[in-house]
Amino acid sequence: MTAVVLDTNVIVSGVAAAARRQSTVTGAVFRAWRMGSFELVTSRHILDEVSSTFEKPYFARRITLGQITRIKDLLEQQSRIVLPDATVSGVATHPEDDLVLATALAGACR
Repeated sequence: MTAVVLDTNVIVSGVAAAARRQSTVTGAVFRAWRMGSFELVTSRHILDEVSSTFEKPYFARRITLGQITRIKDLLEQQSRIVLPDATVSGVATHPEDDLVLATALAGACR
């Protein structure tokens, strides 16, 4: 099975689209993961970032607390959480995305 790392923006946008039954690319990606089309690989850094993003007012208006709790539990239980052990620096356009790339390396994503 293909292993994939999704950054925080894709995860939260996909969840929001799926919760509102909108037809978006990120919603389709989220649904594809839920249907088992690929293995989601993530890291503690990404999960923490997802949690803090869901606390922002934008998402609080669009997704219920119950939905947020369920998706956080789902991510914890249904994704493979890896510990990025490689240092990736200066590769991504945004420095914070280097941790996403390090997660992909640790998860042997291709």
